[in-house]
Amino acid sequence: MLLASFGSPSALGYATSSIVRRIGGEIFGAHLFIQASNLEEFRQHWHSVGQEHRKCVILFSDCPHREMAALIANVRAPIVMVVEDFVDIFLYVRRSRQMAFAQAVRFTTQVICALNHFLLSPNVKRISPADYEQSLASFVQSLVSFYGAPCDDIQFAAIMEGLAPPESHIETLYDYVRAEFPHVQDHPIDNQLSPAEKQALAQLSEAYGGLISGFGMDEVNWPVSMFLNWDVPGAFLDSPIELLGPARFIICGPYLHLPEGDWRMSVEIEVEECFSDNQIGADIFSERILTAISAKLPASGRFGFDLDFRVVNSLAPVEIRMQLSTGAIEGRLSLVHAALSRRRG
Repeated sequence: MLLASFGSPSALGYATSSIVRRIGGEIFGAHLFIQASNLEEFRQHWHSVGQEHRKCVILFSDCPHREMAALIANVRAPIVMVVEDFVDIFLYVRRSRQMAFAQAVRFTTQVICALNHFLLSPNVKRISPADYEQSLASFVQSLVSFYGAPCDDIQFAAIMEGLAPPESHIETLYDYVRAEFPHVQDHPIDNQLSPAEKQALAQLSEAYGGLISGFGMDEVNWPVSMFLNWDVPGAFLDSPIELLGPARFIICGPYLHLPEGDWRMSVEIEVEECFSDNQIGADIFSERILTAISAKLPASGRFGFDLDFRVVNSLAPVEIRMQLSTGAIEGRLSLVHAALSRRRG
């Protein structure tokens, strides 16, 4: 029997995985626990044990690759899917893995796009923070019933005793998650975030929230503050780029992730005092160059262009790379916005 549990890297995701593992251990005894993101990792675990441990396989992944979706779909196994809010995932991975702001945001978009493969499957039981108020016993019973696992009263009592000993005072799912992950509960937005970071987080949370809720995502404005000033290694955009100098890349990023499909990036830039015959190039890169354009910069004012491309691997980050195609003796360039929208038909 296969007990599959996929979920965001968050307190609720990992707590649910622990509950599923407790269920499998009490009901089936000897079992194979696999934590894997791709088929190669899955196969390594599978071949590491004998046949007697494969009678029950408990599979967990917090960032499943596309081929994992195909594997589970082929065997028609039920999947418990945990998806928390964008900000909750961001805060958990930032604190637990000591990630910088941009790195944590990028990983959060990757996880949400990866889990999005499974959200529309008919064999998925969706778990969210809305389930926190359930009693732990009813939550466990709902998982046992969903998997169709043969569980008698004695086994169920043993499961509950392992999860919530009498002296623990654990009654609800929230109580259990709080007991297992006390360091990540009840935290507001991190006070260490700058105003630009808070704005970027709110902007992306609203856009990617459609994927989490199951409504999809048709458009998103990528925060300008998350693009990199390529003239200054490691620096984010916080002022106009001085064009004086040789041909070179000037703006790259933001290395966020998108769901698979056809997209259009609408870019707007502003130039000042660009009196020479300066050429600019731009491309979309995700594992390879997906599309590219080139154009002459105007002397001043705002200038816009569109880039159409297709995302075939949502686990690969997407970036726009803007470069000065010719050397410049004057001028400044600012990125005003980069808006993405789905292309239909």
